Amino acid sequence: MNDQKLIKLVKLYCEMDRCIFVAKIDAFRNKRPFKEAVEIAAKGEEGNGTRNRHLSRLRIRSLNSAVEILTGKTAQLKKCRNFDELYLILTGLVIGIPGIGPVYCYDVALRIGVASGFLPEKVYLPSTPVRNAARELKLMMHADETIDFGTLRLPLKTLKPYEVEDFLCIFEKKLKSK
Repeated sequence: MNDQKLIKLVKLYCEMDRCIFVAKIDAFRNKRPFKEAVEIAAKGEEGNGTRNRHLSRLRIRSLNSAVEILTGKTAQLKKCRNFDELYLILTGLVIGIPGIGPVYCYDVALRIGVASGFLPEKVYLPSTPVRNAARELKLMMHADETIDFGTLRLPLKTLKPYEVEDFLCIFEKKLKSK
C-alpha cells in the first residue's frame, strides 16, 4: 500500500474512530479506585458502562473466573511499573482460563494501564486481523507479536501505539492489496 492511501485511512480513523476509542479508555483514567477499575475492565465493560465489543462473546463463567483472579491480585497489578510488565503479569494470571486469549489480555491490560497512568510504548498485535494488517503493511513484527513504534511507517506515527493497534483492527480489510 502506498503512503497516500495510508494517509487517507489514518485521516479517516482520526475523524471517525479515534475519539470514540479514546473516550472509552479515558473513562479509566484516575476516576475510580484501582480495584474497581480492574473489576470493570476484567468484566469486559468500558468505563462508561457499555460492553467492550471485543469481549462480548466470552462465556460468563470465563469472565467471572478472570474477574475473581484479577481482583484478587490488584496489589500485584498495581505494583507494575509499565505496560509491558502489566501485560505479562496479567496474561500469566488468566491465559489458562478457557476462552481467555490475547485479545482479552490486551484489552484488559490497556484499560488497567490507563488507570495506572501508563500506556503501551510499542504496538501490540493481539489478534489475527491486527497481525494480518501489519503483514499487509510489511511492518516488522517481533516474536512477542509487537512492533517497535519507531519502525512504523510515517503516516502511522501520527497515532499513539494503542491507536495503531485499533487502526489496524478496524481497517484490516481496507489495507489488503488487491
